[in-house]
Amino acid sequence: TVPFEQFPFARDVKLIGHVLALMSPWDGPANLTRLWCVYEIFTAIVNECEVTVLMPPQDKASLQDEMCKPDGAPHKIYKVISAVDVEKANATSQDDKRQILEAIRNSEGPGASGLNKKVREYLKTWLVDELQDEFAKVLRKQGADEQKAALCCHVCHLLIDEGRAAEAKEALTSGEANVAHSTLPHGRILQERGYLGMKQGKDFEASEAAFLKAREIYAASGNLESLQGATLCDSFGSLLRKKNDLEGALKSFADGFSICERNALMKSSIATTLISNIGFVNQLRGDQPSAWTAYERAKSIREETGTLETPSGALLLASMASAKMEENNLEAAEQLFKH
Repeated sequence: TVPFEQFPFARDVKLIGHVLALMSPWDGPANLTRLWCVYEIFTAIVNECEVTVLMPPQDKASLQDEMCKPDGAPHKIYKVISAVDVEKANATSQDDKRQILEAIRNSEGPGASGLNKKVREYLKTWLVDELQDEFAKVLRKQGADEQKAALCCHVCHLLIDEGRAAEAKEALTSGEANVAHSTLPHGRILQERGYLGMKQGKDFEASEAAFLKAREIYAASGNLESLQGATLCDSFGSLLRKKNDLEGALKSFADGFSICERNALMKSSIATTLISNIGFVNQLRGDQPSAWTAYERAKSIREETGTLETPSGALLLASMASAKMEENNLEAAEQLFKH
């Protein structure tokens, strides 16, 4: 086995001192599926080499366009980055793959999980920084409130996921100061402010006030019957559950699910989240039949949409197993946990 620090490719990267990472297409970069590329980025990071992330002009323009849409998908690339896995990456030569993985796994190497963590963290930081730069540019524009609110919410959400709550709060403050109040863009920012407070577990009253004001704005603008409105109901319900207001939480989740039913949103991820939350709250209330009915419906939707074999699907099955344990049906619970 070749020691990790003596592996020739690592030595060459150190000598060059600068790595270019080409992210294309932006919503599924090919280099993150290639073993050599992932290993190269990691080697540059741990040896403090310069790493420049590049995008072809058309990809950069497309990503910037998505960043500025309320329903844009910067989370798409975030999910791809979060899924980087050196052990699943491809290599033309299986010999190369074996040697690189041996170097990574040996006693002095980082281990696959350590390598994945380093690369994911570096690229997530790059993505959030790109979003923040674009947000700063958009804030300088006159008008463009929709773009400002969309970028503000995307930036804030990713910063929250990265544990950078203080920066998320700053982004929300900047966004709110640069859009007209009591408008739909303002409502979106208020919703994100409520979400931040809820995730931090601080000042639930301020979070509740932000959610209620956002709901008022959505209703006045005719936007409550939408994916955004359903998402607001889910966030508000989650806040009420944290406050132990189970009846209020159940009503909010049910309101959101009804929005999905009325607006052809039953195949959306928020629909399955809402019905799963209805099941969970009913379980907390001790209403096992209602909980099970909700869980079964959530499972049916996930099977129909092909999303049962996902982390969220696994959480649903674990909740169903927990419900079976409360019924003392340990055999059924075991099967669900295994699934």
